[in-house]
Amino acid sequence: MLLQLIIFTVIVSSITADSCESFIHGDYGKTGRCVTRSDCLSNAYLPKLCESCPKIIPRASWNAKNPKGQTLLITPVPFVVIHDTISPTCKTHHECVKQIRGIQKYHMDEKNWSDIGYNFLISESGLIYEGRGWAYVGAHRAGYNSKSIGK
Repeated sequence: MLLQLIIFTVIVSSITADSCESFIHGDYGKTGRCVTRSDCLSNAYLPKLCESCPKIIPRASWNAKNPKGQTLLITPVPFVVIHDTISPTCKTHHECVKQIRGIQKYHMDEKNWSDIGYNFLISESGLIYEGRGWAYVGAHRAGYNSKSIGK
């Protein structure tokens, strides 16, 4: 399954938008960026920074639709919400992209949300896909959306 975990909320150390992430870019290979609120808004990527950080596959790599609207997430946040999508296992990037696009379509078209609900999605093989990302409020659990990151 895309996420093999039961939905639950845990208290963790503060998560801020001042984090480091890296990913594999289709044309440029491994690259990364330091994420601050301004970097998230400007998408300022800095090559060869954050080499030891987990790879996060950006929205463009799964052909995400543009969100209908976004609300900035005020950080730090005290909670992480973990969801199980109850989806079939995806073993390849292509299969995962198809599932993530389906989830986004369901959230936007059927639930009338502004975007895919999750900040991040993790495949069975450990690939991390950017949903709403670090900077925007997700749709996780009533009363916790503005104070959590969800995957």
